Amino acid sequence: TNSARSVQVQAVSAALVPLTMVLFCVFTVFTRAFQWSTGQTPLAWLQHQRTVVVPKMLNRLCLTEKQGQAEQQRQRQDRQSRRRQAAPTYSCGGEGNDRKLD
Repeated sequence: TNSARSVQVQAVSAALVPLTMVLFCVFTVFTRAFQWSTGQTPLAWLQHQRTVVVPKMLNRLCLTEKQGQAEQQRQRQDRQSRRRQAAPTYSCGGEGNDRKLD
């Protein structure tokens, strides 16, 4: 029959079936190329990333963050000491009357 609902189902099916077939072919080609180039399947690669690489990366990030905070603190102290040393002096009319502005 040509009811409105059947026409809608046919329209959706006409779009989804070819799309599904194309995506299946694309993913199959990608998986084969990935396996050929790396020697492991994408799932094995993801598991390796999750169990080995991610913990190392997180460890580095934590260490880097702590080192970065310490470095920022040192830089802040250096800037403050340079500002104090480079504060302009103004003469008030004679020797010994120079003043530093903080």
